[in-house]
Amino acid sequence: MEREKPEALPTNTLLLYYGMLAAPIAWIFDEGLSYMLNQHACSTGHFYVLHIITIVTAAVALSGLFVAFQQLLAAGHGNDDGGSTRDRAYFMARLGIATSLGFSLVILALAVPRWVLTPCD
Repeated sequence: MEREKPEALPTNTLLLYYGMLAAPIAWIFDEGLSYMLNQHACSTGHFYVLHIITIVTAAVALSGLFVAFQQLLAAGHGNDDGGSTRDRAYFMARLGIATSLGFSLVILALAVPRWVLTPCD
């Protein structure tokens, strides 16, 4: 029995992990920084700081979406039941797209109260 040689993929493992983890980490930073700077924004009246945090973290989350989509195109179509390198890259890219979309939506949904209410409320 001969072993199969691993197929060379145009995907990058670090980019696959970035696509999967960028949005959840951006959400963590959005929650943490907003909580931390809420008192400062209330006392100084600089409400724009909270909006900037939301915009930056949403951009990071959406960058994860674009990176995951690029890696999905590079991986090609994989098999959901398989265990090859291509199949794992295909799964990770699809998971990155799903998590990026989900956490981007969460970041934007949590920004609505920041736009409607003041930090002092």
